[in-house]
Amino acid sequence: MLRKALYLLQALNRLSWDADRIRRYQNIQLQKMVMHAYSQCSLYRKKFEEHGLNPRSVKTVDDLKRIPFTLRNDIALDSFRTEAVDDAIKQASLAIRRDAAVKSYTAEMVAANYRKRHYTWKNTSGSSGLFVSIAVDKKAEDFYDAIYARSLLHAGYRPWQRILYFTWESNIKKKIYETLGFFRKEHIHISETANNQHKILEDSKFDWIIGFPSAFRFLDKASMQKKRIQAKGIVCHGEILSEFQRNHIQELFGCAVFDAYAASECNRIASECAERNGLHVAMDNVIIEVIDSGGNYCRPGEDGEIVLTTLQNYTMPLIRYKIGDFATMGDAHCKCGCRFVKLDKIQGRCNDFFYLPSGRIINPLELITVIEYCGAYDVYNYRLVQQTHSTATLYAVDYPAFDRSIVDELKSKLTKYMNNEICVSAQIVKDLPANLIGKRRVIISKVKDRSIND
Repeated sequence: MLRKALYLLQALNRLSWDADRIRRYQNIQLQKMVMHAYSQCSLYRKKFEEHGLNPRSVKTVDDLKRIPFTLRNDIALDSFRTEAVDDAIKQASLAIRRDAAVKSYTAEMVAANYRKRHYTWKNTSGSSGLFVSIAVDKKAEDFYDAIYARSLLHAGYRPWQRILYFTWESNIKKKIYETLGFFRKEHIHISETANNQHKILEDSKFDWIIGFPSAFRFLDKASMQKKRIQAKGIVCHGEILSEFQRNHIQELFGCAVFDAYAASECNRIASECAERNGLHVAMDNVIIEVIDSGGNYCRPGEDGEIVLTTLQNYTMPLIRYKIGDFATMGDAHCKCGCRFVKLDKIQGRCNDFFYLPSGRIINPLELITVIEYCGAYDVYNYRLVQQTHSTATLYAVDYPAFDRSIVDELKSKLTKYMNNEICVSAQIVKDLPANLIGKRRVIISKVKDRSIND
């Protein structure tokens, strides 16, 4: 606990650093991480040697361009299948398959100077289609907790205020600092029905709420006719937050809504401050590159793929890791005074972009915006899936007050937005379940390349 408190004080102090000092800090951390990864991690030693790179030549953030990318495929468990693993697949369950893969995975990815007692495993949600397990040491975990707490404080949260947290976990133990009255949390499990969630909201004592944007969508139907529940602030994470969703949640709870971007691989990546004009990158936790299709750095206002390098987790370094997300680059100017660079918007997962026959590419946030401004909250729960370059299906969940004419209108709007290049059909279904941790992918593309071969 003392280490977490120290990390938090140091992290808060870094918010006041100028751009040069921040960059010097990143350069020092990068040098240490690259040398460590080369000497202790088989994956990176191979990458460097295959490309003739000397780790000592990587001295600044600008030198990162010389290092090859690390892809999710490189570190996904299924990439480490051996003969023993294949035998396990034929005879046993996914759990056994994963256990059989872990040995080779650990040998390749985890630093050789770390033993099992030094780290714990964290699993990604699998929303990219690949499950990735991340080994995290205790010091890195404490640092992540500090960066997470700083992001809340930067948005206006105060340590004595209560938090209501939408979670997929059960039997969560209280932290020591919670028993002392700091960062106290109550939890709503995502499996609760909308009516039960609304009752918990009414009965709980809280100041701030944290959850996926979709969690608030389902509260809407249960709460529209009831007393408005007030909060001092809401932090949304884990899914794309559109402006329509932000405005809707703000009207529902009568408070500001803040966007945050995080990943299981490294916890908090970027988050909005009280000014809410872009997401400040946690530059002391990660180095962010936003690159275009040619590998060039994007300027403010330009869209590109996110590439990150972690600076704190020495158990399992990630260097130039393509996390699979797309974002709009921002600048570092902010009235709050923080000089951390910003991301303007998170556009969605790269593998869920729609590729049209003309070559036009549409990001998930664009499609969500079209759907929501056409009445998605009357549809209640939807999913748009692109099967081929020229076909897509809109799935909508049936419920007692469902108006099917809204679906026809949505089909028409989407077809028009895509210049009639994609034929959108519709299916009414009983349910569209979330994934294991409660995330809801509303835009999915099964088209993985730009070539037109339908």
